Amino acid sequence: MVHSVNLNKYFNPLYIYRYRDQIIPYFYKKYYQVWDFIRFEAAKKNLYLTGNERQLASFKDIHKGKRCFIIGNGPSLNIADLEKLGQEISFAVNKIYLAFDQTNWRPSYYVVTDRLVAIQNYHEINELSGFPKLISAWAIEKWNTPFKNAIYFRYKGYNSYPEPPGFGMEIIDKIYAGRTVIYACIQLACFMGIKEIFLLGIDFDFNEPPNMNNGILTSAGEANHFHPDYRKIGEKWQDPKIEYQKKAFQVANESINRLGGRIYNATRGGKLDVFHRVDFDSLF
Repeated sequence: MVHSVNLNKYFNPLYIYRYRDQIIPYFYKKYYQVWDFIRFEAAKKNLYLTGNERQLASFKDIHKGKRCFIIGNGPSLNIADLEKLGQEISFAVNKIYLAFDQTNWRPSYYVVTDRLVAIQNYHEINELSGFPKLISAWAIEKWNTPFKNAIYFRYKGYNSYPEPPGFGMEIIDKIYAGRTVIYACIQLACFMGIKEIFLLGIDFDFNEPPNMNNGILTSAGEANHFHPDYRKIGEKWQDPKIEYQKKAFQVANESINRLGGRIYNATRGGKLDVFHRVDFDSLF
């Protein structure tokens, strides 16, 4: 590994060239970590070093007292249900764009937290437009390829695992990882002042392939999502650690309740039992 190598070797051009595939990403990562720390710490003191932090701050209480829908990409997600959302405030994630050729609906906000999702679907995500793209800085810190018109937030990884994660009330500070992008969406909605959150398309049920290497799974064509081409054979994805996700959802439920809000599960079926169930059709 790069960090175990004698630092003097970095001054040897031949060594740098030979191990460039390790060295360059390593220094990109360190650069982003330091720069993100500086600019987000400054923003907490209302000193905005880039427009990125100023944009994040502008979301504070922008939808105060309103409701929103957070949309997962589970098999239960129905395109007809997306049409019903109309002008509702909505958060959508990852490969929701696979539904765009079937509906005029578009989300209010699009969110990605996972580095593998960002890397493997860079071109598709890069071309998305018409709504804010909120992406974790962690997703690009190692490979240094920013997305067009994206807004980045600081993301605190799984340092608490297996203990439950924290819950971020101020996204200028950080958003906590809960092993699911949905947990980040809940924190974003909270920052925006939303009081009623309805979850849709979150089946909370994964068919995992048998092969795993350091917490990374390789797709074998499993059907965990609404679109048949959602994850192609050979595509990499993170072990979902569903029990940790459940802990995160419990933290979210308790945190939102303390603030006087509520989270409801409007998914058609599925196995998520943390939140009070509501019938999706009854909401309109």
